[in-house]
Amino acid sequence: MTKIAISYRRTDSDATGRLFDRLVLKYGKESVFRDIDSVPFGLDFRKAIDEALKDADIFIAVVGPNWRGVDTVGKARINDESDLVRIEVETALKRKIPVVPVLVGGATMPQPTELPDSLRDFSFRNAAGIDSGRNFDADVKRLIRSMDHVIQDTPARPVIRKASPSAAQRQIVEPPQKPTAAGVEPVAPHPQTASSSTGQLRITYPVAAGLSGGIAVLAVVCFWLIYRPEPQPVVPSNPTAVSPTLAGKAVQSKPAVAPQPQPVSVPPQPAPPPPSLESMARNFSIEYMQQSGANSTDLLNFTRRVYAASVMYFNERLSNEQIVEVQRKFVVSWPQRSYRPKLETQLIKCDNAASTCQITGRLDFSDSNPQNFKVSAGVADYELTVVFGREGPKIIEENGHVLSRTNP
Repeated sequence: MTKIAISYRRTDSDATGRLFDRLVLKYGKESVFRDIDSVPFGLDFRKAIDEALKDADIFIAVVGPNWRGVDTVGKARINDESDLVRIEVETALKRKIPVVPVLVGGATMPQPTELPDSLRDFSFRNAAGIDSGRNFDADVKRLIRSMDHVIQDTPARPVIRKASPSAAQRQIVEPPQKPTAAGVEPVAPHPQTASSSTGQLRITYPVAAGLSGGIAVLAVVCFWLIYRPEPQPVVPSNPTAVSPTLAGKAVQSKPAVAPQPQPVSVPPQPAPPPPSLESMARNFSIEYMQQSGANSTDLLNFTRRVYAASVMYFNERLSNEQIVEVQRKFVVSWPQRSYRPKLETQLIKCDNAASTCQITGRLDFSDSNPQNFKVSAGVADYELTVVFGREGPKIIEENGHVLSRTNP
């Protein structure tokens, strides 16, 4: 699983939070972690940071306008050996983790002369700029594409396997062989015999015992062959199954045995290809329209599930809970709702590298409130930006306008 670490100053927490949410949508919540410097009291934060980064595949350093931490008297915190941001970047460089600077808030990369010697290599890293305005989505997509290339080019970490118990047992049971002289192969052991001084072969006690046992076994076999009982005729279970006489004797016919069917080997069926990003976006747009007209409970559950933690919602950034509250008020005002997309106007553009699709089109809407006899109907356009990640589709931007009304 990919591990991505994010380092930042507290003054850049807003931009870092938006970037963190977008990376979580792409790589999953378990793959992205920040707040590396959250160290319990009493522990050496240098060792804690080193431990936190040991499994990181890529290190993102968010660089804002005051990343060096210059105070009012012109002293930079980055020159302090106990500065946490400095320790994080130093540790990543020492571990040779790919370090990607991300410039936010119009910041520029620091010059080598503005950094301590241990961080001067950092100033030569190619940085990615992210605009917090309209170009935020495009800049993040470009960053994700670059990160994917870096992660693919990073060699996999070696896996250390422990010796199995059976191997250890074999090492204990089987003692090491004694070394032999070079070029001389060990001789397999043979049964030992003793010879007299006259050169005649003398049979030892083990050999004599073996010959006596063999003679005894041979005698038992011969006795059984001579006095074994005659085999008894087999009485058929079905006495009526007798064939016509042959040479004056009735010959029993064997019952026919039905041939067993041979198993037919079925070639393995190839797994169906995964759905394309465009088809996933089209299916999501259908579900979105259906749930928009559902009852209050289903609509609010759908909203919590498919909207990201932070969304650009009709040109205003809202959290997931704020959007749920907007939807709740809308349902109270318009209990009956119907949305029918004009499929011929739908346009889907997908970025496979960022797993993001933009869905645009037009729809017919009809909202009503039977209690006050209010009706709102007409034609509107819609625009959705959806990220398809491990946690399912997440809306990160939504917009739309009423084009015309057909109220009676």
